[in-house]
Amino acid sequence: MIAHSDNTARDIALAACRVENVRALIAQASLTNTQMPSSTRQLISYLAGAPYSVDPGWDGMKALQKGKSFGTSRPPLNDVETMASTAREMVKWYQAALTGTYFTKPETLTEYKRILSMADAIPQAVPPDIAAYREGGSIDWNDFHCFAFAGQMIPRGAKVTFYFTINWSSNANGVRPMFLAYKKAASHVLSTAQNAVLY
Repeated sequence: MIAHSDNTARDIALAACRVENVRALIAQASLTNTQMPSSTRQLISYLAGAPYSVDPGWDGMKALQKGKSFGTSRPPLNDVETMASTAREMVKWYQAALTGTYFTKPETLTEYKRILSMADAIPQAVPPDIAAYREGGSIDWNDFHCFAFAGQMIPRGAKVTFYFTINWSSNANGVRPMFLAYKKAASHVLSTAQNAVLY
């Protein structure tokens, strides 16, 4: 799920721990502006016009890839089935979670950090030879696009917690140029933060 941003793995993990438990943890952490969908598949189904909580299954996802819809398309940011947060809340989460606030066993925190350190996006933005933990994702839905990159890096023992995100509208041709600019900006900020710690 983390190493390759695999939505199938995310949905398997979410089904195993149950979405209501994850939402309870979000509430416990007082992340009042953070929303998560019942599953990635239900989110995409809802955006593609399916009624709320209806999951058309893999056959439905295959049909979507071929251009089918389930009704009138909906915007990714909505009040029913969405995935959203704020920079303040994402930073708050990682500052707490990576110090063990939500784990009762030290070995669980170690495993959490191990998993977050596997993300394939770390070398794209974090300076080389720096320990880092991160999660991220993206969505392209019609002309709406989003990149998100959150976590923590530790240059010389200092904890630098970050969240970079951008939402914009464009046709598909605008995605790659925006991604390159986004990655460059994130890399610049983290490199500057590293230098501030080192010197």
